[in-house]
Amino acid sequence: MVLITASEYRPNPPDPAHSPRFVGAANIGVENISPHSPPFDPNHGVTFVVNVDWGSPLHVVTDITVLDQPPVDIEVQNG
Repeated sequence: MVLITASEYRPNPPDPAHSPRFVGAANIGVENISPHSPPFDPNHGVTFVVNVDWGSPLHVVTDITVLDQPPVDIEVQNG
């Protein structure tokens, strides 16, 4: 399972590790998350789309979290 988040951030060139993230006026969403690995793909990775609803370029940062094990309990509801 892969979790991806996205947000705006303000670059701090002298200290990139401390570039603050913030919630701005733009709508930012992550969609079409598709993890891929063997046997279908020899590389381990994830493909995803980030949509930014804003009229000009923005600085956007993503976090990708990979959960190594599937959930212990999965609930399926029909109908």
